[in-house]
Amino acid sequence: MASNTVWRWEEMTDQKRNRKAPIEQAFEWFLLARNFSVKTREVYRDALRSFLGWMKEQGHEGTLGELDPQLVRQWRRHLESNGRSINTIRGYLATMKSFGKYLAEDRIILDRRGQPVDLFATIKVPPLPRARPQVYQDQELEDVLGAISANHQYGARNIALVRLLLDGGLRLREACQLRVQDIDWASGRIHIRWESAKRRKERVTHVGNGTLSALKRYIERYRPHTTMEEVFIDQDGGPLTTNAVQCVLRRLRLKHGFAHLSAHQFRRTWATNFRRMGIGDLYDLQREGGWEDLSVPQRFYVDVDDRGERRASVLDSWETTARKRERARPVQGVAPVQVVQVGELEIGRRSKTTEQGGNGRRKRV
Repeated sequence: MASNTVWRWEEMTDQKRNRKAPIEQAFEWFLLARNFSVKTREVYRDALRSFLGWMKEQGHEGTLGELDPQLVRQWRRHLESNGRSINTIRGYLATMKSFGKYLAEDRIILDRRGQPVDLFATIKVPPLPRARPQVYQDQELEDVLGAISANHQYGARNIALVRLLLDGGLRLREACQLRVQDIDWASGRIHIRWESAKRRKERVTHVGNGTLSALKRYIERYRPHTTMEEVFIDQDGGPLTTNAVQCVLRRLRLKHGFAHLSAHQFRRTWATNFRRMGIGDLYDLQREGGWEDLSVPQRFYVDVDDRGERRASVLDSWETTARKRERARPVQGVAPVQVVQVGELEIGRRSKTTEQGGNGRRKRV
């Protein structure tokens, strides 16, 4: 760490002790200050465990005084050399950058002039590859929907849930925490409350008549009578959990031989079909999907109509247009036929005939 940086820990007055403060303790204060969800906290702790584990392998103690941007860059190279995925590396680095901002905002790290220092401001998060996300094709969707029997309690629940994910683009947690009063049966509007939405962003999405019918059929005929507000109920009478849905999808995949079956791929398929079917533009997709910017929905917009079918190329289209122009061009040296000449010719022809005679034959003049 640069020598012109000093540390201030509000709970401590001795600067030497400040530098010995454990990173793990400061990180827990960071999680508490940001008010993250339980799942997000676990994801962030996983990133910190990886970083601290690597630090100790390098002979460090894991204290705040050892934090340095170059150390994080070396950790990134270690992750890449060990074959960690680009998504994992992006998540880990984003966690450290967020932690660094917290240390600066809470004035835990100060320079010698008493100004906060964001140690990880220069750390670059690698860009996400522009590969199009995997989605279900039309036949795969038909196979998935056809594999679920809706003639019993759990089948009716599962088909309603899958249709909700495919038709409304809900995240799995949002679907599991959906309440009956969140559904507008007249318009098909689905209200995603801030308590269940990612980053606490409340929004509205829509579903069609088929999904509304599946939801109403489950609620009126198969859903257990309970005081629970959630739409989907598990076999113990409590709200359906995300882990329970993952188990349902796993059993469905093994039973019917599907290569891959996940709730998030249902959401990706919804996003692709939203544009492919012309439901709305890119901004409508961003709003109903609950994304902060257009970078994510743009990934679903790319090549939504490319199904491997043969199409004309740019040069083919240009050559076709050129041929049409050539055919429309008049032939040089040949005068175009005038309409008046044609009319005069027709009149001349008619003048050579007279009225029919008594025997029905025409007489020539």
